[in-house]
Amino acid sequence: MERTYYKAINFDLRTHQLEVLYSGMNYRKAYDDLRHFLGQHGFSHRQGSGYISNEKLSTADIYDLMDELNSEFGWIGESVNRLDVTNIGKQHDMTDMLKPISMTLDESELFKKEVLT
Repeated sequence: MERTYYKAINFDLRTHQLEVLYSGMNYRKAYDDLRHFLGQHGFSHRQGSGYISNEKLSTADIYDLMDELNSEFGWIGESVNRLDVTNIGKQHDMTDMLKPISMTLDESELFKKEVLT
């Protein structure tokens, strides 16, 4: 049995092609269409044109998804510049390490005393 992994999908669209091929009034809605499609297929929007699967998937699952994506959106094949699928290993959320550390009241009082002396 094939191993399964959480998957990341990242894509880049050729906006000039999209303007010509997308059937909607505003070609930017294509990104909303893709977000909706991927959401219905178990992916969460992460950032920009990046999505992660909510469940572990096999490579065959991704092939099926790509077939369905191509069938659903006739413009995608000629509009996509690149579409990468990556197996996600361990993830470590480092967001908290980037946030400022707040000083406790005692630390701030000590700091004030040091500055005043």
